[in-house]
Amino acid sequence: MHKTWRGLGNGCIVKLRMDSKPDIVCIATQDWNDLWTRKQRFMKRFSEEGFRVLFVETQVHWITYIREFRHRINRAFKFMKGATAVKENLWVATPPLVLPFFQMNTFICKLNSLLLSWFIKRQIRRLGFNDPVIYSYTPYSGYLMRRLKSSRKLYECVDEFVIDKGMVRKETVARLERDTILQSDAMVATAPFLLERKGSMAKRTYLIPNAADIDHYRGVNLDNVKPNDEITNIPGPIVGFLGSVAYWIDLELIAYVAEKLPHYSFVFVGPAHVDTSRLSGYDNVFFLGRKTFDELPSYIAAFDVCMNPYILDDVASGCSPLKLYEYMAAGKPIVSVRMPEAEKFVDLVEIADSYEEFAQKIEWLISRNKTWKRDFAERAWTESQNHTWGKRFEQTMTVFEECFNENRN
Repeated sequence: MHKTWRGLGNGCIVKLRMDSKPDIVCIATQDWNDLWTRKQRFMKRFSEEGFRVLFVETQVHWITYIREFRHRINRAFKFMKGATAVKENLWVATPPLVLPFFQMNTFICKLNSLLLSWFIKRQIRRLGFNDPVIYSYTPYSGYLMRRLKSSRKLYECVDEFVIDKGMVRKETVARLERDTILQSDAMVATAPFLLERKGSMAKRTYLIPNAADIDHYRGVNLDNVKPNDEITNIPGPIVGFLGSVAYWIDLELIAYVAEKLPHYSFVFVGPAHVDTSRLSGYDNVFFLGRKTFDELPSYIAAFDVCMNPYILDDVASGCSPLKLYEYMAAGKPIVSVRMPEAEKFVDLVEIADSYEEFAQKIEWLISRNKTWKRDFAERAWTESQNHTWGKRFEQTMTVFEECFNENRN
């Protein structure tokens, strides 16, 4: 029976009780120590609730390994360690290197799935898992799900993968993702756009957006966090960005506003996965690189305005940006391009429909007085309390209750 569920509403938390706590194998698209997103947060929380969890890190193919050899020499051998305990009830395993072009060729994807299923089955046996829930974040895991022969499968769709850059063929990814959805007992989507595009293929569908660890940023909201020395050396006003700089970030927009507003500094806190040399000629653009989660409040504390500069395409339409929730929790004014997730917060996010308007919105926000900014920070904090990882996890537990409760009629 097809069912669409759109969350608990009003941020309420429902206490759920499952008749048993199934083991979980998470097929992730990130490594455990990458920038933390819902994948790591949910699996950590499951383990704290008494579920036994195996977190299988992202698949790395041989071309990527050779290209990044100097930085990832040990990657080819890490699978030999098997699953390693990182905390009680939680193990992390790095899979073997796989063949490239698996998102362009179904046959190669199947070959990789054979290798991965062999590896994962070994870890399942070692850990003594019994018919675990296969909790997949990869759109090409349908064949892998069949090989693992679990009776409980969940697919969480967090992006529009068919328009990924690199060695990707749109038609192949769409076919592989369809198979993954059909193999699953339910599909969770992080944005309505993804639910509308793919939900008709799923047995059950759930909408669970991203969120923020709001208490982590509360001190910024209250002006109790001292800015990091690295960022205090950058002249203000500062227009800041948290997160990965990837192909979906509009670097042409950044070039425009950097040139239009030469007395403002544009600061990026997070790893850059694309060539940013286009911006090397601007003295007021700063890429500070990846920082630890604990350090982030000390950087955002120095931001006068936060920005959400996505390229307007299907990635933006289907994305639930973590940074929006983090900006709100920190009480910082926000300017964004017009994308669905930003439009949900029109009372808190200034929406720009052009490069020129983006620059104008930045200037307008920076010109607000202290009273306005204090009021904004309080309104943003109030809203952010509806978007916590705790509430999102409770919603995910609802999915487990409805789909995997053994004694459910």
